[in-house]
Amino acid sequence: QIRELQGNIDEIANQNIPRANMAATVANNINIATRSVRNMLLMTDAQQIAGQQKQLDDTLASISEEMARLSPGVPEAGKVFFEHLRSEEATHRSQLATFRNYFSHGQKAEARDYLLKTLRDTQLRYLKAVDDYVAFEQNSSQKLAKHTLASATSANLLLTSLLVGAVLVALLASWLISRSLWRQLGGEPADAVRLMEELAEGEVVSEF
Repeated sequence: QIRELQGNIDEIANQNIPRANMAATVANNINIATRSVRNMLLMTDAQQIAGQQKQLDDTLASISEEMARLSPGVPEAGKVFFEHLRSEEATHRSQLATFRNYFSHGQKAEARDYLLKTLRDTQLRYLKAVDDYVAFEQNSSQKLAKHTLASATSANLLLTSLLVGAVLVALLASWLISRSLWRQLGGEPADAVRLMEELAEGEVVSEF
């Protein structure tokens, strides 16, 4: 049970929580990408627009990195959530490419319409897919934590039982040792006490 407790705690600390954090990082990057797209439409300075485009590229690269880190550790029960997340990510990237194509060709009105009518809904679905995956990891952690608590209670009862058993064994051993001593002294407890007192006073003679 102790080994099981250690395994459960390790799974929560080193698997569930890190995976949830990776997914949360993806969500944060989606929001950054959304702001970059909006700023590209609002800005008129070419240098500022270039800065937003670079930020968008960096953000998408960060999402790819987090998804690559997340993928190998996804448990079987979470694969349906992760696959949905990957599908929404692919759709989002494809639509971002379409938006940027409009924008790079100076078609700001078309880019704005595409953002409002198509890309925005995809962004919301993408964020929902991330939230669903994070919720899966959180629920898994909570279930495992409850199981760990129950196991800890059981383990505590086991340890208490072992402790009580050890005390009983120690008492039995003490009694057996005392019993053996009484027999070596040639009497029962009262006689043993008397003989010990006489021994201390130097009064025990040839009976021994």
